[in-house]
Amino acid sequence: MRHLVSVLFILLHFTPFAQIVPELPEVTIRSYTSQGNIALAGIKGEIGEGLVYIQLDNQQWTACNDGDPLASNVEDVQAVAIITPTVFLAGTWKNGLFRTDDAGHSWRKIEDFPSNDIRSIRVNSENTIYAATTTNGILHSTDLGITWNQCAHDSLNEFLASWSLELDPNDANTLFALTFKNGIQKSSDGGKTWRTALLLEGLMFFDMARSPISNMLVAVGSNDSIGVIYTSVDQGETWLFQEDTPKALFNTVAITGKSYEVIFTGSWDQGAFICIENDWSHFDDIDFSVISDIHTNNTSVTFSSWGNGIYSFPNLFVKTLYSFDVQEELSPIIKQDTTLLDLYSRRDMNYLGGTVETITHHHINRRGTHRIVRGYTQEVIDLMTHTDPPTPIYGRKKKFRRKELYQFR
Repeated sequence: MRHLVSVLFILLHFTPFAQIVPELPEVTIRSYTSQGNIALAGIKGEIGEGLVYIQLDNQQWTACNDGDPLASNVEDVQAVAIITPTVFLAGTWKNGLFRTDDAGHSWRKIEDFPSNDIRSIRVNSENTIYAATTTNGILHSTDLGITWNQCAHDSLNEFLASWSLELDPNDANTLFALTFKNGIQKSSDGGKTWRTALLLEGLMFFDMARSPISNMLVAVGSNDSIGVIYTSVDQGETWLFQEDTPKALFNTVAITGKSYEVIFTGSWDQGAFICIENDWSHFDDIDFSVISDIHTNNTSVTFSSWGNGIYSFPNLFVKTLYSFDVQEELSPIIKQDTTLLDLYSRRDMNYLGGTVETITHHHINRRGTHRIVRGYTQEVIDLMTHTDPPTPIYGRKKKFRRKELYQFR
């Protein structure tokens, strides 16, 4: 028997900010990274407070190095990187580069590393490690961070003084250095030579992100009075200034999504923002104004703050949950039981005529009486039947915004 099916594509990933308790509260998160079941956070504080924290399997954060700083005079861990499940790197301000090969239990300083100020550490698809410094340009290592060499000639050391470094996941030789005075510099030969990709006088670009589903790059920057967002679709050869963006001093950006792009930005002064389908809104779920980093993966979206720890949310932008109104007496069970959801999704059902509602953002008003919901609907206009389960083909998106009564439970 064939049933009339309505498909609900749920992307509810925000909870009211009143329910969000930041991890490592009242701590300045200077750097953050995650890979697999491991997450690392570098801390900025007073002299002797430069710690690295580790989180395993989304459990409680614990301080590495038996709770001690990387060294007694370390105050700012500006970069952290996971090289293998046991080898991590930590770059500091004024105190050089540190390495552990026992998953953070003990750390030692890399004595031959030429710079004391490391701002960013990245690993490319061929396991070459790159480090951005303020005094020695961009350096690289091919032996898990034990020995290092400069990528470019010494004459470029000052020119390539960088806040951040981004790599192209599809091209191991392509690097972008976000410099202090010379805009975004691009290298296509592993850092040996560089050319200017984007430069605005009097403004610094702090961060760049690449879309997981297209070639789009997003770069964010600011000075003391304005913030800007630029995008590129040709590997950073040309850039487009984005108008109608929020008014904030942008300093970090991340992109996620499975079938469309969702952009998150952070700022020095106005907290975080989200953009879906070119529609920007403030990310009200984070009640803190200074964001230091945004990190996305297939399971979470993590916001690091400059003073109040880490805020983490499930990343449902890469997940799809279907619920089927098959028969009235069965639908309540189907909506709650993922096993039944999978069972019914594999039956021969009539998708055509169903409607998909995608909720892209919601927040609770300050009085706690209503929830503001935004998103779009799409009609299922066809069905790709050679996939298992069959894949709906959707029609044009129609945006909506509505106010719902809200009752805290």
